[in-house]
Amino acid sequence: MVRRDAFLDVGGFFAPYFFTVSEVDVATRLIGRGWDVRYFPAAEFEHRKAPGGRASERTMRLRVRNQLWYFWLRFPASVAARRIPAYLAFDLIECLYRGVPRAWSRAIAEAWRERGRVREFRDPVPRSAVRRAELKRGRLHLRLLAHMVRRRLSGATAESAV
Repeated sequence: MVRRDAFLDVGGFFAPYFFTVSEVDVATRLIGRGWDVRYFPAAEFEHRKAPGGRASERTMRLRVRNQLWYFWLRFPASVAARRIPAYLAFDLIECLYRGVPRAWSRAIAEAWRERGRVREFRDPVPRSAVRRAELKRGRLHLRLLAHMVRRRLSGATAESAV
């Protein structure tokens, strides 16, 4: 949920993303503009995922591409230069885990090839806003990665015992 005036103040969703990362980008821009952003873990919502629980190649490609654009557009260059490799490593592992390894390389190529679509919109937020917007996101990604590895290893162990 977001206040209409706040949403409009930051320009709404960034159209070139089309899919994924939009809400993180809006939250980062809201924080950068001085709006208060809160997380309510008890809020109920329905998150619809791809049938069968597997992310499609297209979904993963767009997510990786958009995340590259997000870091470049919203972070100071020195921060983006550190975050991009870390998130690319995470995304490579996730693409491998989900069985769509080509999505990763295609996303990087597409982000570079289409960089002209987003170049003029670069508007980094202050470092303090980056810290607030990204406070727990990196830790969450590490926990997700550990969960994926544990799940894969337990599945492999169970299969080898059969």
